[in-house]
Amino acid sequence: HFKEIYANTDSQVLPATLHEAELVTDQAVVITESTVPFRIVRVNEAWEGLCGYTQDEAHGKTLGDLLQGPETDVGAATALVDKLCHGMEAGAVLTNYAKGGRKFQNRIRVGTLKNQNDKVTHFVGVLKEIHEMSEKIVGGKKKDMQMA
Repeated sequence: HFKEIYANTDSQVLPATLHEAELVTDQAVVITESTVPFRIVRVNEAWEGLCGYTQDEAHGKTLGDLLQGPETDVGAATALVDKLCHGMEAGAVLTNYAKGGRKFQNRIRVGTLKNQNDKVTHFVGVLKEIHEMSEKIVGGKKKDMQMA
């Protein structure tokens, strides 16, 4: 039931439990520990496809180690973690880098996963690649361009 609701909405509703997070297959999901350094516990196939790392490669690493690069806004990523540590959901648009070095922009929503006793057990991130670019360099000149 949760999977259907989640798949049919664009309101960025986040899973609330580890079980719900594991049901999401149509969007890139990463689950991390809820304590520093927030190591990756699990990723789904959609995340593997977007980021280029397998579950085995990602497990035990941090998102910063795998995805951050020269144009990643570390301040925005840190602000997301700060909100998570205070029990809040948050979102941002980040520039990240896939395993092969491909740069991509993604909208990420993050939240906490809780157990039946309402204790935070993990953090979850849902990533969606953004294909829109407001500017494109053509022939050495900047031209405004909207891509659908």
